[in-house]
Amino acid sequence: MPLAARTGVARLSCDIHPASALSPTGSAHLPRNNYGFEKRQKELRRQLKKEEKRQRKLDRAKEAPETKPDEPESPEAPAEA
Repeated sequence: MPLAARTGVARLSCDIHPASALSPTGSAHLPRNNYGFEKRQKELRRQLKKEEKRQRKLDRAKEAPETKPDEPESPEAPAEA
């Protein structure tokens, strides 16, 4: 059984060595959030999503001229005799 299930305490995603978890004053120390990294990752996901959307639009635009419902596929104009 996992430790978190036995103790009811969730573990952090980054394990810290117990000796390094204490600051010089002896109090517990948690790692600080790296907001710059999180912001950059969010920005990269946003750019990737925009690029995928742009590509889907281009793909749809390429398909549209091939199958236009307004124009008949073969002209059925009466032949002049």
